[in-house]
Amino acid sequence: MSKTTVDIREAEAHFAALTPLIRKGMVITLCDAGGPLAEIRPLQRRTPTRRAFGMARGTFLPPDDPGTSDLEIERMFYGEPA
Repeated sequence: MSKTTVDIREAEAHFAALTPLIRKGMVITLCDAGGPLAEIRPLQRRTPTRRAFGMARGTFLPPDDPGTSDLEIERMFYGEPA
């Protein structure tokens, strides 16, 4: 990964020219008054992995009757009954 330093005013004026460099992996250090201010770097992209079907089996059990309410959740939303 290569690096370069750019004055913040130059970066503001030519930001569109910097974005292809960032996409190619370049790290750009923005400087203001001669000192480093910030770094612009490409994000690390993760390739999506396929997950095995049923890998969460047994971690969630649906209620026997989905139409009934859960008292604990009702207390969280509405507070204790008066």
